[in-house]
Amino acid sequence: DPVRWTLRGSLDGSTWVLLHEQTTDYPTPRSRRTPTPWIRISVLTSTTSTVTSSTTTTTTTTTSTTLKYQHEIGDARYGVACLDSAVGMGFLMYSQEAVHTRFATYPPPVGSAEHVVCVRHTGLQWEYSSNDVWVSFTPRRAHDTLLASLNFDAGSLQSLEGTFEKMNHGIRQGYEVGDL
Repeated sequence: DPVRWTLRGSLDGSTWVLLHEQTTDYPTPRSRRTPTPWIRISVLTSTTSTVTSSTTTTTTTTTSTTLKYQHEIGDARYGVACLDSAVGMGFLMYSQEAVHTRFATYPPPVGSAEHVVCVRHTGLQWEYSSNDVWVSFTPRRAHDTLLASLNFDAGSLQSLEGTFEKMNHGIRQGYEVGDL
């Protein structure tokens, strides 16, 4: 089983872009037929823009390659638990690492979503809901994504679809498109 790798992709066969790199030993299970978590890779897209100058008839075309990320959020199970007494604003956050493993000290309830957790920013720090208390945590910039904003007072949720490429206190906010 591979434990370290570099995966590159190309749209034209000559320009290669890093899609994923595992620089430390990947924790491959020793038991056979044991599933591993999804590995996040980038998706290549190509955009072409044409610029025409009004003073001449010269047209310049430029093509750029951008990286987009694709995530599987895993089994939603019984949903995402938030403190019943929560007030103000919060978010649903995707965590690349399973939330029950990442937040093992004060885990969300057994049976809740594998990779989504209820979070809020206090103005000073991020906290996640274990369903009993708010617990502070450090965001993982390349591994966390805010999927939806929550208004606890109104009991409403607003998808952050279409608001990708923004940061919110160290966490990527929004996503381009999905079926959340």
